[in-house]
Amino acid sequence: MPSKGRPRGAKQVSTPLKSQISRYFNKLGGSETRGAAAKTARKFGLSASNGPKQVLLYDTQVLEGTASRSNRPHTGRSKGLTEGVKQNIIDLFNETDTLTYKDGAKKLGISKSTLHDYATKDMDYRCLSQIMRPMLRDPNIERRMEMSPDIVAAPAPLTDEFHQDEKWFKINTRRKKRKVRKSDKPGAQKVVQVVNRTHDTKVMFTGCPGVGPDGQPLKIDLEWVSKVTVAKKNSRNRPAGTKVLESTTMDREYFTKVLRKIGSKIRAKYRSLGHEDRRVKLQIDSAGGHGISRGSGTFYKLAAMMDEDFNIELIQQPGNSPMFNILDLTIWKSIEKYVDEMDTGDRQNEAELVKRVKEAWRQMPAIKILEAFEIRRDVAAETLETNGQCPMEGKGRGGAKRVHESEAYAAFRT
Repeated sequence: MPSKGRPRGAKQVSTPLKSQISRYFNKLGGSETRGAAAKTARKFGLSASNGPKQVLLYDTQVLEGTASRSNRPHTGRSKGLTEGVKQNIIDLFNETDTLTYKDGAKKLGISKSTLHDYATKDMDYRCLSQIMRPMLRDPNIERRMEMSPDIVAAPAPLTDEFHQDEKWFKINTRRKKRKVRKSDKPGAQKVVQVVNRTHDTKVMFTGCPGVGPDGQPLKIDLEWVSKVTVAKKNSRNRPAGTKVLESTTMDREYFTKVLRKIGSKIRAKYRSLGHEDRRVKLQIDSAGGHGISRGSGTFYKLAAMMDEDFNIELIQQPGNSPMFNILDLTIWKSIEKYVDEMDTGDRQNEAELVKRVKEAWRQMPAIKILEAFEIRRDVAAETLETNGQCPMEGKGRGGAKRVHESEAYAAFRT
């Protein structure tokens, strides 16, 4: 029984089938043999009127190497990857913000696959997750190389070091926009159109874990980045004039308050452990919203404040290097996994999301903090081996496994 091609009315023939059609057509003598195209069309179930033309077209595509849709130009629409789009992609990677490929493609108005393919094939960009990080610059590479030897050489377990970082969590909401007009019935309305409008609301959290004077993992602080506002109107949830919390962003003033709060909690914890005067390190990132990336003056002021008021050495991690922060390595991922298990309705409620994140922080096993520090040791080792590039971000080197096998961590595995 002859093999069939596409069903009648279908819009596309697969590339392997085009190759079969071309081989059979040329076996009959090709275009030089009268009736070969018609006979081939009947063999593969193509239409009698247009089938011979399709056979000739498929044969040409196979010979020219354009049988696959990906190897021939788009028809009916302009090409997505123009020179202007390429430059826009390069400019996007030169910005200071960290985006997902999805958000980056949306910002440029192109498909995610187009963005990803150009970044990996033409820009030689590598990242294990679906994250677009700004391209690494020479000063950041130098800073990575400066920090890494001390991280690798530090004995296990590491002591007296804490990390601070922020994390956005999205609230996915969908609202219906109804278009109505007056109905034929008096006082009634008729729905003409209903449109679902989806948008993302972001909620920011700041966290600070670390290791104490004996290497014990400590959860110092987790805070919802929010501000107090006063309700202006009455609603079914609260009367006008009620003070409520709402999400805000981490500006320089808010960041200073966060550092002071963390400093107070660290000193209180060390006081309770009998090490009131012991000096510790606190590592922060280089986010532009803190006012740090626009100049070193702000960082030096914050460092002086933490040194004078809390006996804490403030350290700034290398720019565009989230793998040097333990929260980005494992902590946020652990919390995010717990949050993603939320019911869809609860996930769209800001108060429920905040409650869930705080609950995830409390339930997170403290040993994950130790795992993160060991993975960071692997990050530093890979950084030294790759002259600052660190394409694998320390993965596959057994950092987390060492915490569960090494005698240095035996006291913390119970």
